[in-house]
Amino acid sequence: MYMNVLLVQFRDDAMREHETTCLIEQGGIEPDELTTLDALAGIPDPSIVRGYDAVILGGSGGYCVSEKHSWLEPTYELLREARIAGIPTLGICFGAHAMSEAFGGRVEQRKEDQETGSFEVMLNENAKGDAVFDALPDRFWAQLGHKDFIVDVPPGAVNLASTERAAHQAWTFPGEPIYAIQFHPELTKEGLTDRVLYYLDQYVGDDKAALQAIIDHAKSSEEATRTLANFLALAKRRKTV
Repeated sequence: MYMNVLLVQFRDDAMREHETTCLIEQGGIEPDELTTLDALAGIPDPSIVRGYDAVILGGSGGYCVSEKHSWLEPTYELLREARIAGIPTLGICFGAHAMSEAFGGRVEQRKEDQETGSFEVMLNENAKGDAVFDALPDRFWAQLGHKDFIVDVPPGAVNLASTERAAHQAWTFPGEPIYAIQFHPELTKEGLTDRVLYYLDQYVGDDKAALQAIIDHAKSSEEATRTLANFLALAKRRKTV
């Protein structure tokens, strides 16, 4: 079944295309099913979201939601429009942080706790029976790269997962096809290395030992990737209803 998926991007560098490629490959969708929208250049009309079967908000190597950029408000309006229209929406890393703020949650920057590399994600009781997370093991490895943290999920949302450093790794509104995921389901072990090497200054600077530790500790993350496929499968089911 053909899917019309909108990818809202927050990158102004070479990783913009890398993100698109990873989502296509790991999401199992065709290139012509994915339309990209550059949020940094502006979103002229949030209602454009109503022309899509699903919306994905990507990550960002150069920006943080906690920095309160002026171009974020149109993104928040687009997210609210998508929720009103019942369009399946997935926020990844920066996208998850944007979703949290858009719906009344709270995000703050904690550089001292940043998660860069492979980390073990732990699901909680709320994940049982969930369309995106139910079939996953209670613990699995995922790829992360962030300094912002979700401190409070939005009113009405439930937390689904955590790591040792982050209490909120994923949340959803029960009964709604809306998911915020702080880890990167589109990244494989190799994709993580590509991202870390590109954003070296932001994550480890000149600390070669820290870089080597991230690479040496990198784990395969097939289970985390399944959340992306599960979300798109959910969107397909809703399209047929």
